Amino acid sequence: GKPQGARAPEKDENGNEWHFTGHKWLGVLVARSFGRTVAVGQITKWLPPDGEDGALFKAVHLDGDEEDLEDHEVVEAIQKYQTTGHAARKAKAAAATPPLPV
Repeated sequence: GKPQGARAPEKDENGNEWHFTGHKWLGVLVARSFGRTVAVGQITKWLPPDGEDGALFKAVHLDGDEEDLEDHEVVEAIQKYQTTGHAARKAKAAAATPPLPV
């Protein structure tokens, strides 16, 4: 298959071009609160700023839901993710992996 970086922008029904490359937040894990539940998701693509409109980021949650976040919402969601059990388990799993012999 093609390398991930070569993926062309994708147009949505409004003619917006969503990009899969070119932003540091692509692939980062985020968490959003919905009432009592916290949904963990990942930023999969982004819409660069256009005129007065700021950038938008597509978050796809582990349960399949999607939502578009503005940059300040992504910042909050990244911070929120750090407080979840999901992040703690991931860090623990990483720490439990023995370092490779030099």
